[in-house]
Amino acid sequence: MLLLLQYTSSSFRIAAAFNVVLPRRNSSPRRTSAAGIRGRMSIINMSTTSSPKRPSKFAALMPGEASAAPATGWPPLEFSSTTASIRTSILPDDPCHTNEQPLLHHRREIYYKPSLLSENQVLDLVELLEASSVELREKEARCLVAMEDGDICNTASSKLSEILIPMLMEQVLPFAREVCQAPNLAIADALIRSYDPNDNREALPQHYDKTAYCSVIVPLNPTECEGGLYVQPGASVNTRREVQFQTAGDAVLHRYDVMHGVHVRKGKRYSLVVWMAETEDSVVQKTAPWVEREANISVHAAFLYANNIKEGLLGFSKNETLARSLYEWASEQGHAYSQYVLALWLFKDRQERVRGVDLLRQASTGGLASAQHMLGILYKEGYQGLETNRDLAQSYLRSAANQGYGPSLEILNDPSRW
Repeated sequence: MLLLLQYTSSSFRIAAAFNVVLPRRNSSPRRTSAAGIRGRMSIINMSTTSSPKRPSKFAALMPGEASAAPATGWPPLEFSSTTASIRTSILPDDPCHTNEQPLLHHRREIYYKPSLLSENQVLDLVELLEASSVELREKEARCLVAMEDGDICNTASSKLSEILIPMLMEQVLPFAREVCQAPNLAIADALIRSYDPNDNREALPQHYDKTAYCSVIVPLNPTECEGGLYVQPGASVNTRREVQFQTAGDAVLHRYDVMHGVHVRKGKRYSLVVWMAETEDSVVQKTAPWVEREANISVHAAFLYANNIKEGLLGFSKNETLARSLYEWASEQGHAYSQYVLALWLFKDRQERVRGVDLLRQASTGGLASAQHMLGILYKEGYQGLETNRDLAQSYLRSAANQGYGPSLEILNDPSRW
């Protein structure tokens, strides 16, 4: 599942709200146990009797949305050769107040694997998607699910799992295990998503894959569309870099600590998305122990771990005291999203609002559009002890609007709100 960190056209998503309520639907995919297919798989019996229907978590998966981002896109992400068959890109972090942090805080890597899937395999998947176009349009999230929580999903109108599962087990999983040097990696979820500007579903805001140890993305038709996957190393959209895929079937792998999103400028985009857990137990128990283990060496892990224990998610016990200390630590290291969430937390205490405003300013200086927007609102309305200041309000809102931030654009373009 995704941890969204920005405004969407349907709601104002703030980083403090992380609990997702899953609606019950009668059209959930049927499940087949995948216990016998994990690891090296040679035979799949797709006729296995399925278990009773249950609600799918993907019923609540955020669909693509319209985008206010520039039509020109962003600079390309640059890769260098690591081996004969894999290229690597190292992402910088936002500036840190100290150089004493371990390597993980500063070093996040993305791996590019040409031709992970063959041309014929991709053609088989695309043909299936075109045949299932009605089913795709009917799904709010515009996706077809092959695996969910480690179980095979047999959708009623396609043979997606029958075609895709062998590719996952024989090609995608071994690649991920090799790159991550994690021999016990297990596939949790696998789905194919569709983005289409003509459907006002061309974009997905930047986010962490909060339940995945690592993610693999394989575009199925990169030459038929413009734009697609981007990564965002920092808080500002100006740090975004577009991942330019050369051919269909090429793959990218990143760990949980890489923020990324989608922006398709032209044409329909199909992409295979695979989320993996560190071990089989993590899949079955729906846990993410890696964020707890790495929380004292990575601001990204600290932020995600704090989100989980603040609400008692992903098998973690609720602990608001520890959550706040993690937000504090990550904020001190310059993590703008932690500064923003901590500011919202402090605003609950009247005596802490001065510090809350200061944290918003830090996050705003770091380029976080939601913090810039919030400061604009505070100065516009005179909230949290600030005096009303129209000039400052418009300045902050304009900074956010220049990053394509929807709420700021709406306020600035509506004279009646001034």
